[in-house]
Amino acid sequence: MCTFNGLISSNGISPVVQYSGGGSGGSIWIYCNAITGGGNITARGGAGYRHLDIYGNEARPLQAGGGGGGGHIALYFWNNQSYVGNYTVSGGDSQSECGGAGTAFIYDMVQQHRTLVVDNGGRYPAAIQINSYTNLTTDSARTWLTPDSGLHPFANRNHSYSFEELQIYGGANLAVYTNANMQAASFYFRNMIGDRTGLIHIAKNQSMDLSRPLIDAPFSCYVYVGGYLALADVTVMDRTFIILYGQLKTMINLTLVHGAYMNVTMNSSTTGLPPAHFQVWDTLMLKADSLIHFTGTPARADPIVVITNQLVVQGGARIDTDFIQFYSNYLIVDEGACINASDGGSRAQLGPGAGTLHGRGNSGAGYGGRGGRGGGYLGLPSWTLSKGSPYGDIYNPFLYGSGGGGVYGGNGGGRLEFYINNTMQINGAIYADSYNLNRSYYLQDFQNVAPILYVPPSISTIPVVQGGGFNPGLDQFFMPTWCDPAASCSQTTVTRYSRTGAAQGSFTLAETKVNQLWTDVDDNIYVATSTNGIAKYGRYPFQTLQWRNTLSVPGPAAGVSVVGETVYVVRNQDPRVWMLNRPNGQQTTQYMTLIGGRANYGVGNTAGIVVANGLLYHCQGNGIYAYNITTGLYAHPCTLR
Repeated sequence: MCTFNGLISSNGISPVVQYSGGGSGGSIWIYCNAITGGGNITARGGAGYRHLDIYGNEARPLQAGGGGGGGHIALYFWNNQSYVGNYTVSGGDSQSECGGAGTAFIYDMVQQHRTLVVDNGGRYPAAIQINSYTNLTTDSARTWLTPDSGLHPFANRNHSYSFEELQIYGGANLAVYTNANMQAASFYFRNMIGDRTGLIHIAKNQSMDLSRPLIDAPFSCYVYVGGYLALADVTVMDRTFIILYGQLKTMINLTLVHGAYMNVTMNSSTTGLPPAHFQVWDTLMLKADSLIHFTGTPARADPIVVITNQLVVQGGARIDTDFIQFYSNYLIVDEGACINASDGGSRAQLGPGAGTLHGRGNSGAGYGGRGGRGGGYLGLPSWTLSKGSPYGDIYNPFLYGSGGGGVYGGNGGGRLEFYINNTMQINGAIYADSYNLNRSYYLQDFQNVAPILYVPPSISTIPVVQGGGFNPGLDQFFMPTWCDPAASCSQTTVTRYSRTGAAQGSFTLAETKVNQLWTDVDDNIYVATSTNGIAKYGRYPFQTLQWRNTLSVPGPAAGVSVVGETVYVVRNQDPRVWMLNRPNGQQTTQYMTLIGGRANYGVGNTAGIVVANGLLYHCQGNGIYAYNITTGLYAHPCTLR
């Protein structure tokens, strides 16, 4: 009899010497005839060294130690006489990068019941995608099943993992490594328990077959090119997501609810169909703020094809795409729901009716109608300038819109084709618009809160403008100019504008290289800078420095927004969001990783974020993407007008 009422631990140690990383958890292997008690078994990773200033606040995250990975626990028994203890295998915390979870394997030898427990205690990898399956040194904070496990008899000595039960919690990411040649591997779980924060990665030559009549999987899946995922005939996705580059088994019914998200790419398909073909035999239904994003390259020749008996998009749900063909018997888009193919057409100065670049006054693009000429150049009359040509067929309008003239010309509209055999009922909205890029007054989703990302008509009088903020007390926009010490500039000028674009005056801040400015309801001013982190000044009209944080966010701060008592911060080329305490500027939590939406975080994100209505709006060049501020999951792109 094994009675556990105390603690069995093999934890990695947290170092006391600066710059040091945490130790990984160790190994615990237990074999019992009978087991009882309520004690805990732990193999946690140690936290990385946390630098503190003289006041006890966290400091120097760029010199912080990384968290240690969790260890391995294995418990074998013949008779469980009500053992109710917990297994802890989480990775260590860190100001920089946390450790990945370890594993707990529990085997009831009588019932031949194998349970795998993976829990990382709310710690997430720095990036959602695994960049390389052949060089794991580039990866972070994930749980890896390695060849040592894949060649075990329980895995049939060929990386075929099968468990009667999976428990996955706390942001744990589970992945399999076989060898550099990407040898085949598979997952199977009979029963699944989780908090919907876990993620399973399915790589090339890997599969996870969970075929059964009904499933509500409590975790998300990332299916890479060459990977295969099979869910139930009737599948419900509740607050989870699937990013699909590989193949998905065709389902009878698929329902997304409570903010569930799917990203379906041109490489992916459902079984038996060519790439970019997605089929649900009976009903594809989106509910309650859920989203399917069918992604491809702008103005491409081939569509994504969606085939189903019935497509239902309920209020608050959304389908985003650029070029899609729907084949269905029934299509229902409820009030408050949307199918959106906006900005799917040609980019600026591209397309058969592209606008023309002139020294001043670029021309508009043409399609059904000819584009308009700009204002001319050097006194030349406008009629001498070329402009976008008309094209296309009035009987078969199957072409993209073209891009307007100029570097910041508007993108062309996308393409939507509906082949409906029975009923098409649209009470919501269907868009294939071209967004306005440089004179956007409101985000449609945000229009009842405050205007944002606004460029007043007279802004051209300022040489270079960075990300501005809206002051609700004054009902004005605060727009900072770019100030670079290399150009002998030592103070940033901030111009105040009314809603109509009229300048209301200006003031200066003792800051340089300001990427974005924001104000709160108390008229305090927050700035994100390339060289001096995040700073708070206030209250306007006074420019007294309240606090500065140069340490929590590694690298240049690119965007800042404030809601309630939280200051949200992003940096260049990074999907992470840091949260600071508004009164004192201290970091409140490690960070949150944005998932989906933006195609490339390698593109700079200056002048970039707004937080409102439970969403974080994130700017990438000429695109704006909305994310759930609690989970970091992509919600939808934004309609500018």
